Amino acid sequence: MGTRVHYFTLAVAIVQIIIVLIETFGWPFGIPTFIIKNADQLLLLRRYQGMFLIVAHLIEKQFQRFNLASIPGTISSLFLFFAFYFPQQPTMLKTLFNFGRLFMVIHIFMIFHFSFYDLIPPKGRYKVGFRRVKCEDLLFAVYYPSEKTSSDKPAFLRDPYALQKFYEANRGPKHMMLLNKISTDFLSKYYINASQHVPLAPPKDEASKKYIPVIVSHGIGANTTTYASLCTNLASMGYIVFAIEHFDDYHGVFSKNSPQVKFECLEKRVQDCLKARKVMEDKAALKAIFGTDVNFDCSKLTVIGHSYGGSTAVELAKKDERIKHIVLLDPWLLPVKEETLQQGFKNGVGLLLQSESWDGKNPQFEIGKRNKTYVDASKSTGSAVMYSIIKNSDHLSFADSALLRVRLLSYRGALQHPALAESIANTALDMILSYMSIFVEKGEAEPRLSSKVDAFKASNPSKFISFKN
Repeated sequence: MGTRVHYFTLAVAIVQIIIVLIETFGWPFGIPTFIIKNADQLLLLRRYQGMFLIVAHLIEKQFQRFNLASIPGTISSLFLFFAFYFPQQPTMLKTLFNFGRLFMVIHIFMIFHFSFYDLIPPKGRYKVGFRRVKCEDLLFAVYYPSEKTSSDKPAFLRDPYALQKFYEANRGPKHMMLLNKISTDFLSKYYINASQHVPLAPPKDEASKKYIPVIVSHGIGANTTTYASLCTNLASMGYIVFAIEHFDDYHGVFSKNSPQVKFECLEKRVQDCLKARKVMEDKAALKAIFGTDVNFDCSKLTVIGHSYGGSTAVELAKKDERIKHIVLLDPWLLPVKEETLQQGFKNGVGLLLQSESWDGKNPQFEIGKRNKTYVDASKSTGSAVMYSIIKNSDHLSFADSALLRVRLLSYRGALQHPALAESIANTALDMILSYMSIFVEKGEAEPRLSSKVDAFKASNPSKFISFKN
């Protein structure tokens, strides 16, 4: 698809360009003399131009919110506004106007430089529905297949608590906090590829009349929409996705003074997922959520986790041996006890996708070592966890922030290959969808595990994939 720019910000830049051209070269089409008859009317016209610039920014704020390119754009408009309102001193007017033009050029450059990728659109045959649900102390979002759409779209980042978590996890240096907030402001007006208040489509499996459920456990600092591309694509294929909202102690998890916190938060995360499992088996709760009777084939329940969510999936599979399918996206397995890693995944077939750079950047986490321990232990139990490294990928390549904040993350060193962000995201997504089709959906249709593994590898020939087993 390629990158795109912020359209309302671009519209503001076009208004600035037109006004600057008028002031620099005169009205190229000629201002009719019956309109501008004297200096007072020219001053009034200039003031209208200044007011129009401010109104353009207000419209941008209302319908799109701000982004990094909005900073020089706003500065440019303020310089031009004051130049138009206080033209009595020619020297001051010229100075203000020149600064306005300078920041306008910077504005235009940043609009195109800080372009971004859209979320990956759903690839399945279904439309996607979305609902936020609270069951007692459990908060989650449901992505589900639908045959209808609506104009009511959920925003990528709007919930106040989700915003707080996002800022904590992405705060960077203190002097960058304001820039970071401005750069993410537009995410509260960026809408994901789903519709709210639409009915659930009938099950894809007409024989069993059951849906396949998926639990998605996010990384620390993330939320229920951080993996919207993944969740909407799964829903478009007919699966019902429960994206859990975990309430972590972000600072405590990484504090050297309280190493126990990461284990305590991990246990709370597992309990969140177990509660979601209970909701799946509660007919009344499901009817309250979907407005109709829903039946799940929980023998095909799949748990997907990124980073801290990966360790959540590992611990959950240990506690609930009914779970036969897990997908680990660059898992952070440091909070998982060594004995759990040595036991491996005993229940079925899993998929582990590791980024290429995270292990080298954070050797203290022992990413590759712990992943290999878990994969090897799983093989010894008769199960299997397919292990692959996505070339040129980074830890955040598995989250949608790699698409929506691609330039900023590349400057922070979190993305080493921003030009490949979309291709890498599609590669990981295609592998997950292929895994769901071959290992989860088809169930026991193909009893030989080796045949399924061969089919999986054959269906994922991307140049970005390096299979480790």
